Amino acid sequence: MKESFKSVILRIYQTPNGQWAGRLMIGNEDVGWIAGCASPAEVEQAIRETGMCLDQVEVRLP
Repeated sequence: MKESFKSVILRIYQTPNGQWAGRLMIGNEDVGWIAGCASPAEVEQAIRETGMCLDQVEVRLP
């Protein structure tokens, strides 16, 4: 039997106040978020420190 695999995606974006935030997605489902970071790299590092293995990281630049 073939297992269904859904990608783990981190979508990083800048908030109106200039900080960076990220949404953690599995497939099309929003499963978590992080906010208040100083840079996109800080967002990604914080997520990786939770033990999540990301398949893709998307950064939306302002």
